[in-house]
Amino acid sequence: MQDLMQSLKERKLVQWALAYLAGAWLLMQVVEVLAARWPLPLGLQRGIDLLLVVGFLLAVVLAWYHGEQGRQRVSGPELVMIAVLCTMAASVLAILRADGRPRAPGNEAVARIAVLPFENFSPDPRLAYFAGGLHDRVITQLSTISALNVLPRSSVMQYETRPVPSSQIAEELGVSAVVQGSVRRERDRLNLSVTLIEATSDRQLWSQEFDQQYTAEAAIRAEREIAERVADALGARNTWVQLDILDRKYEDALHRIADEPDAFAPGFPTSEQMTPVAQLAADVYRLMGEAARARALYDSARVVLERRVLAAPGSPALHRNLGSVYATLGQRGKALYHGRLALALVPPEGNHLYGPDNLVNLAVIHAHLGEANEAASYLERVLSAPSLLTVRLLELDPTWDPLRSSPAFVELLEKHGSASASSGSAGSGSRGSEGS
Repeated sequence: MQDLMQSLKERKLVQWALAYLAGAWLLMQVVEVLAARWPLPLGLQRGIDLLLVVGFLLAVVLAWYHGEQGRQRVSGPELVMIAVLCTMAASVLAILRADGRPRAPGNEAVARIAVLPFENFSPDPRLAYFAGGLHDRVITQLSTISALNVLPRSSVMQYETRPVPSSQIAEELGVSAVVQGSVRRERDRLNLSVTLIEATSDRQLWSQEFDQQYTAEAAIRAEREIAERVADALGARNTWVQLDILDRKYEDALHRIADEPDAFAPGFPTSEQMTPVAQLAADVYRLMGEAARARALYDSARVVLERRVLAAPGSPALHRNLGSVYATLGQRGKALYHGRLALALVPPEGNHLYGPDNLVNLAVIHAHLGEANEAASYLERVLSAPSLLTVRLLELDPTWDPLRSSPAFVELLEKHGSASASSGSAGSGSRGSEGS
């Protein structure tokens, strides 16, 4: 032991280690300041941290070999050690992705999809209303899955009377997957045939037929199963929490959240992870009426979101989530600041696909704050322009339960629900056909 301590003193190993740690600490402070001013990718920051750790090991190795001998070149054993350390660093970098988890196969290729109008192969013309309603509700179910980007019904209705190859649809709509379906009724039996196609290659990813009694309950089960099978085929199983919430199956949602291994859950785009798992769990407990547990989880989500916003201040998704969390904690000023910042970063006028999400988020913030009129005002702006939000989704989502008794919210649903029904969407026509 004395010989070892003597060697350490002679080679000044401790001095070199302390000098390196001081320099590494200074560099980390510089990176933290830069990350607060510019949206440095989280992966870059993790890479710098890892390189500093590897650099420390290299510094110790070089100091040990050169401290006493005073060599100016690297020896053979040192090269072997350096190669081993660099290989280890490369392996860890390959495992540690910027989003913290490996992606499901095919996610990047089929994130944006189109659900084509369902064809009616039955001689009964009344089934056309059912087919239209089914088409609309399948879009609604899939739209709740944040890992999928589902085009609204208005974008695909042009193909109802103009059949074209899926590759042409992919080019015209900018999608990479297409859902096609048909409806047929034979006496009291309902037959649904649904196919998911990778549009660019015409490769069939999934296909299934549903043959069952012609009842409203059977149709609802089919809608959910179609959405589940499509999401499974596209590798989007993790956003099922939203579907469980829509079905008010809160225990099922909590089980799915408990199985989530990361601190952040995947969102859309699939390369981003912007929603803390703690926030998802808090949302469910709040809907279950367990306010104390929900508040504790919201506070945990606030901590991780504040930290990540410092690293990526230009992310509207982070500001949306942080604004919503602040609202649930009763911090009105901070909630509105982050909600409005997200809207300023991506306004609906400049981005018709993602911009409306920021308006909906402001409506959510006002709903959490108990400000029904303001929430309805933002929802009015969204429903008055093309977006993924529908009246049916507002009716299903328990997020809007605090607004159900608000005259402004009731008027909103009646106004846009009547407009949807008169334009032939899934209004009273589909309900009438289900009862026939």
